Amino acid sequence: MSTIITWVAVVVGAYGAAIAAFLTIFYLMPIAGRRWSPRAKRLRAFLWEWSAAVATQWLLLIPLLWWPWWYKKGRGRPIILVHGYGQTSIDFMALAFRLRHELHRPVWAFDYWFFSAPDRCAARLARFVERVRRQNEAAEVDLVCHSYGGIVSRYLVERIDASPVRNLVMVATPHRGTWWAKLGPGRSSHAMSPNNVFVAEFWPPSPPESVSYYGVRSEADAVVAPPNNAGLENAGTELVMTDRGHLGLLFSKRVASQIAKWLENDPC
Repeated sequence: MSTIITWVAVVVGAYGAAIAAFLTIFYLMPIAGRRWSPRAKRLRAFLWEWSAAVATQWLLLIPLLWWPWWYKKGRGRPIILVHGYGQTSIDFMALAFRLRHELHRPVWAFDYWFFSAPDRCAARLARFVERVRRQNEAAEVDLVCHSYGGIVSRYLVERIDASPVRNLVMVATPHRGTWWAKLGPGRSSHAMSPNNVFVAEFWPPSPPESVSYYGVRSEADAVVAPPNNAGLENAGTELVMTDRGHLGLLFSKRVASQIAKWLENDPC
């Protein structure tokens, strides 16, 4: 009995720490108008990344079981969130809330087996896009992606079918690969390794005429190595941050506001 109580206490404490970290990064850490020195920016980026990791890793399975049903309701072009390698849609918990608040559009989350190659993941995404279009009676959707999710979404619009997609927003996507991918398992990790055949064939980004590309990257991104591998190279409009890490970008109010503006400026 004491063992069960101990494990319950550990789980409750872990979730409590996750919630505390989420509240910290969501409400307290953004200080508008403050000037930061380079050293302070590095420290701030580390604190954001640590807090974002604590807030999400204990909650990874929640989106697989439940996504707020009211997020799927609304008028206008639906927004589909596509997470990255080793993650789930829980990474978007702050960004989804802010996009709903600012745009009042349907917001859906796509979860998938991220170890698979880009072509298989993109095929699943294509089927999910069709499902969202049917349920919302929409001609097109907007994709907002993080990390490997951007590679998957680019494969969809550049290799499979671009017609259902109007805007593609990619946050911290390693378009030219990342050296850390060499340590990860799965065909997806191989696809993100620099200097391999897939990266060479898939570079540079080639947006179809009907799709607008947007990118967010950070000079403090320690996962995309080197950080400039997340650049779009004039294939779209970009926002470059200096004080957010790879995951922390998704919890930035500035990033969320910029994404909302990009999507709002393109009327439904």
